[in-house]
Amino acid sequence: MSDFPAGRTPRNRRDTQPNYGDRVPPHNLDAERGLIASIIIDGETLQRCLSEKITPDFFFDPKHQDIYAASVKLSQENTGIDEITLTEQLRRDGRLDSAGGAAYVNELTGQVASSAHAPHWMVIVREKHFLRCLISTSVSTVEKAHSHTEGIDRLLEDVEQSFFRISESRIAETSQQIDKHRRGDGDGRPHDRGERPRARRTDGLPRPGYVDLWFPERPDDRRRGPPRHGEDVHRA
Repeated sequence: MSDFPAGRTPRNRRDTQPNYGDRVPPHNLDAERGLIASIIIDGETLQRCLSEKITPDFFFDPKHQDIYAASVKLSQENTGIDEITLTEQLRRDGRLDSAGGAAYVNELTGQVASSAHAPHWMVIVREKHFLRCLISTSVSTVEKAHSHTEGIDRLLEDVEQSFFRISESRIAETSQQIDKHRRGDGDGRPHDRGERPRARRTDGLPRPGYVDLWFPERPDDRRRGPPRHGEDVHRA
């Protein structure tokens, strides 16, 4: 299976935005197909994508951009996503042919039996997107450096801001993932972050693997030392 359809280039990129130079930019169509197929067969996948702020331009193949955009519209309308509703939405948008037609939509779901690997495909799609952003910004920087007419300080400031926006976007999404992990991915049970409750057994002895820290609160506490097992910390 070819890596990219012959004669096709990403829509709204080479024509309206700085190009990627003479080389084909990073992308992984297998990961894109897997992620799009997972969205069709499992509605939770799209919600994960939206929570990670994935937009149509994260996909390199224009067909996948169209299909993802149509999926988002269906979700916003609280309409279930499957091959039929997705094909109809693409038809209403006038994008069915550019998205490969109903045959391509059905072909995608036939290639993936489960959405279990969707999180891994999502990571790949995100990484390739940010790499393309870096390349596009770099090419634009070279063009500006060759043709700049303003002072060098203004050029450097513009370049710094361009790269900062890419870094800021990626860091923001990564931080969101970390926050979700700390919250337990929405299940209400935080993951172990090394924070151990100081629970005691009913016999007053500390549970195995737990360490009780004692800090004297009064001068008398320093002379008397830490409390013995089973003894109240706040002694008279």
